Amino acid sequence: MRLGLLDLNENSLNTASARLRRYRPEVYRADALRPFRFETAPFGSVSLTYLLHCLPGSMSEKARVFDHLGPLLLPGAVLLGATLLSGGVRRTRAARALMRLYNSKGIFSNEADSLDPLRQELERRFKHVDVDVVGCAALFAARGSML
Repeated sequence: MRLGLLDLNENSLNTASARLRRYRPEVYRADALRPFRFETAPFGSVSLTYLLHCLPGSMSEKARVFDHLGPLLLPGAVLLGATLLSGGVRRTRAARALMRLYNSKGIFSNEADSLDPLRQELERRFKHVDVDVVGCAALFAARGSML
């Protein structure tokens, strides 16, 4: 089994890799919104759990991450993740308040993130896409070669 960690923040990478050291993670520092290349074998899965709602820009701008990760995916690999949405989902009063606070502090950037654009960006790139909604979280899995 291989485990790779990718993040722009060196402190986050150091903390995560120390916590997961028993798995001997491969560590990569990069900005997911910019093209990157690593001399590494591709992976059987890539997880973007709770990343997209922290990235700046529209969903189409955030979806560049899918393109940048393409070279790191084995044929038939799965790209999976979860993100918090503002539109196209039911949000509780507490969720709305917390998102408003986190967006105002620059922690989140998801005021314009909606379910349909997320699904469309995934379907534009992958043959098989599953998106499930739990509360205001969209859990997604995309399989098949990138289109």
